[in-house]
Amino acid sequence: MLGDAAFVVAVSLSSHAGRVTGARDFRLAMLEAGLIGEGLYLSAAARGLGACAVSAFYDDEVGALLAAPGSAPQQSVRVVLLVAMGER
Repeated sequence: MLGDAAFVVAVSLSSHAGRVTGARDFRLAMLEAGLIGEGLYLSAAARGLGACAVSAFYDDEVGALLAAPGSAPQQSVRVVLLVAMGER
């Protein structure tokens, strides 16, 4: 599904989450990721498009896929949600 989408939005989380107030930062970041995903669903529906969120993926493979050519995957940013969007 992700490979057939017109485009995919990757929602990422900085490794700095959790350094200020611990686990609460991480939980709040996950809530924000969910809100971003819902916003993408609403935007897609308003434009007559389809959207499908995916959060079950291999972290290392997605990180390598999104890394700039010729660079090592960044360990400071972690993808937490992928949203495939396109025609229904």
